[in-house]
Amino acid sequence: MIEVPVKLGPKSYNIFIENQLISLIPTILKKEVSPKNIIIISQDIILKNYGKQLLDNLSNNSLKCEIITISNSENAKSLNEYQKVIKQLFDFKCDRSSIILALGGGVVGDLAGFVASTFMRGIKYYQIPTTLLSMVDSSIGGKTGINTKQGKNLIGSYHQPKAVFIDPYLLKSLPIEEVYSGLGEIVKYGFIYNMQFLEKMVPPNQGAVVVVVAEHKLKYKSIVQGMGNKIAPHAFAKETVFVSSREKAQAYLQQHYAIVFDDVVLK
Repeated sequence: MIEVPVKLGPKSYNIFIENQLISLIPTILKKEVSPKNIIIISQDIILKNYGKQLLDNLSNNSLKCEIITISNSENAKSLNEYQKVIKQLFDFKCDRSSIILALGGGVVGDLAGFVASTFMRGIKYYQIPTTLLSMVDSSIGGKTGINTKQGKNLIGSYHQPKAVFIDPYLLKSLPIEEVYSGLGEIVKYGFIYNMQFLEKMVPPNQGAVVVVVAEHKLKYKSIVQGMGNKIAPHAFAKETVFVSSREKAQAYLQQHYAIVFDDVVLK
C-alpha cells in the first residue's frame, strides 16, 4: 500500500492508495478512531456498485454503520440537501464521536465535508473518492462547500479529512468521459508546475493538439500562450485549435491525439 502524507501540522493526514483498498478501510478505521457510529454519505448509483461491499466490510468488523443517500447530481450541493442530511444525522443519534465516510465524487465529497465541518461544530470524516477527478483533486485539501442561487461553492469551509482512501478498483465502473475529465486535470498539473511530469504522460513523437473550447477561450488562452515557449520544442504541442463546443471537441478527439482545455479530456 502507498501512503502519501499531507503535512499540515496538527491537521495532517495520510492518503492511502491501493487496489481493493475498500476491503481494508475497516481495519484502518479501527486503528485510527473509535467511532460510536459511522455514516456513509453517497449516491444511489455509487451505492449500487460499491455500497454493499463497504457496508458488509464494516459490519464484519463490528462497526455500526448507517447510510444517507443524496441526489445524483450537482443539485445535491444545496442548502435544502444539506438540511436533509443534518436532520438524518440527528435521527441516527449521531454525536461528536460519529464519523462520516464520503463515498463518491466531488459532489459527495464537498457536501459530506461541509456537513462534517458544521455538525456539532465539526466531526471527523474520511474521503473515499470514486472518480479520477476527485481522486487527484477535490478529495484532497479540505475544501468543502455547497452552491446557492448566487453561485457555486459560495458557502463552505476548509475542513481537512482524517484520511483519503484511493482505490483504483473503484474506477472500473467510471464512464470513459469521466476518466478523460480526471486526466485533463492531471495534465494541467504539468502545465502549471512540472513539464517533466507532463512529458512522461505523452508518448514520444506523438504530437498532441491543444484544443480549447471557445467559451473558455480567454481563461485558457493565456495558459497556452504562456507555456508556448516551453512546450514548442517538445513533440507534445503540435498546434492549438479553438472549437465552439464540447461536442466539437469530442469529435476532434476521434481523429487526433489531443488535450482539451475544458476540464474534459486527455486522449
